[in-house]
Amino acid sequence: MFQLTDDQRAIQEMARDFAQREVAPLSPEYQKRRRLPPGIVRRMGEQGLIGIMFPEEYGGAGGDVTAQALAVQEISKVDAGIGATLLVQVLALYPIWKLGSEALKQKYLPRGIRGEIIGAIGMTEPDSGSDFASIQTRAVKDGGHYVVNGRKTFITNGPVADFVTLAAKTAPEQGRRGISLLVVDADTPGYEVARTLDKMGWHTSETAELVFTDCRVPADHLIGEENQGFYYVMEDFNLERVFLAAQCIGIGEAAYEAARDYARSRRQFGRPLADFQAVRHRLVDMYVLLEQARLLFYQACAKFGTDEKVLAASMAKLAASEMITKVTSMAVQIHGGYGYVTDYPVERYYRDARLYAIGGGTSEIQREIIARRLELQPRA
Repeated sequence: MFQLTDDQRAIQEMARDFAQREVAPLSPEYQKRRRLPPGIVRRMGEQGLIGIMFPEEYGGAGGDVTAQALAVQEISKVDAGIGATLLVQVLALYPIWKLGSEALKQKYLPRGIRGEIIGAIGMTEPDSGSDFASIQTRAVKDGGHYVVNGRKTFITNGPVADFVTLAAKTAPEQGRRGISLLVVDADTPGYEVARTLDKMGWHTSETAELVFTDCRVPADHLIGEENQGFYYVMEDFNLERVFLAAQCIGIGEAAYEAARDYARSRRQFGRPLADFQAVRHRLVDMYVLLEQARLLFYQACAKFGTDEKVLAASMAKLAASEMITKVTSMAVQIHGGYGYVTDYPVERYYRDARLYAIGGGTSEIQREIIARRLELQPRA
């Protein structure tokens, strides 16, 4: 059975304490404002939550994926939108660490890890969602720059980002083999936040549509090799799926605990709801689903650096996203009418949960990835 190390438990406890001390007091107000609390990314950086898995030489802690994911889990248990901001900050920095030049690492990693600058990842486009290889954003080499033109949507952190790790076609005739990754600063002329998106959930995570019009990006902002970006992004997607599973575990814990406590305290027909077998059994179902997803999440963390990481990450993400949809629905049901009003947090958990079967690769895409890894498709 998977067991957390002492270091991983210590980081989890640190993140849990930070979430209660720094995030919980801000969450209700900024949920209403539908804004990211100002300064929260810097405070997460100061606490060491952004750089857990990054090398010490850039200001990180030299930890592992499990520890980083546990931090995402604990922040998301209190506020999923702020948890999403944290995970995207890590995802924006990850390709720079793994593939960027030393100059790029020195420019972005220390400040990003400290939370002094906010990052976003620019992958999805209005006409390119699950079919990532069909993106239309172009980056044309012109001397010492790339000229970028295109549009990105559903960009988490977009309205507040200082830089975007951007996917663009540098050789469109080569399809997915013609995609490259660039770091684009938000103050680049031609970079525009076209509009912010008003979402069902994740109200403390700001999301935007970005437009790039003749943006001149220095050629040395290329991450890794030209035309290899598709494969780099697939690696980032694997990490994203582990983090999204972590978010689901955190929200699932919150939903289960809220429903359990309500069932113990709410009285109907002269006794607590938890005295009714139907309610107890529903709570048991919630707990079992949560723990099943947790085990696959731990497995995905353990296998992240192995040849099995793709299968493990997709299974964890699929199981966790399906779990959280069911668990939050059951939490609302146990609360009855009170689950439908904002006085109780389960209505927020229910709204936040709906994203996970869509974002980071839909459940349908995860099933197809798993099917291919299991070689289930008949061969011609």
